[in-house]
Amino acid sequence: MFRTTDPKHPGVEKVMQQGAVNIGGRVTALSEGEYPSKYKGLYLRPEEARREFEQRGWTKVAAFQTRNPMHRSHEHLAKIAAEVTDGIFIHQVLGKLKAGDIPAEVRTRAIQAMIDNYFKPNIAIQAGYPIEMRYAGPREAAARIWSSDAITPASAVTMARSMPSTFSMSCGTARCCVNRSRSM
Repeated sequence: MFRTTDPKHPGVEKVMQQGAVNIGGRVTALSEGEYPSKYKGLYLRPEEARREFEQRGWTKVAAFQTRNPMHRSHEHLAKIAAEVTDGIFIHQVLGKLKAGDIPAEVRTRAIQAMIDNYFKPNIAIQAGYPIEMRYAGPREAAARIWSSDAITPASAVTMARSMPSTFSMSCGTARCCVNRSRSM
C-alpha cells in the first residue's frame, strides 16, 4: 500500500510496530472512546450521516475526506462537485495523526468558517470519524472507500449525474462511488 519499506514513513512505522500477527475481518466496536462526547454534533456514524442526507433531501452527495484544513483548491473542487450533486459532506479525520499535523479542533473551526462564509447556505455539512491516518495517499483513500459499508466503488464519474451516488474527492483525486445497496 505504501510503496516503500522505509521505517521513517509513518504508515510503515505503524505497521512494523504491530507485531507478527494481524487479523482481518468483520469488526464490532466495543467502545467508541471519547469521540461521541468530545466531538458532539461532528462525530457521525454511517447511519447518522445517511439519515442527515435523507433529511436534507440529498440523493447525490460529494464527500471530501481530509486531515488538513481546506485550502482554495479544495474549496474549488467542492464547489464544482456542488454543481452536480445535492450537497457536500466534508469528512474530517478525528483520529491519531502524525506529529506536526494540525489538530482536529483547529481544522474543524477553520472548515466551519469556510462553510459558513464561502459556501451557499445548506449545501455543505461537516462531520468526522476516528480513523487513524496511514499516509498511503490515493491507495489509502481507495481502501477506505472499498471497506465502507455505505458505498461500493464504480468506474465512471459520469454515473454521479445519472443515479443516487456519493462522489468522493481526496487531495485533488476524484472518483465516484455509487450506492446501489441503500437509498439515501
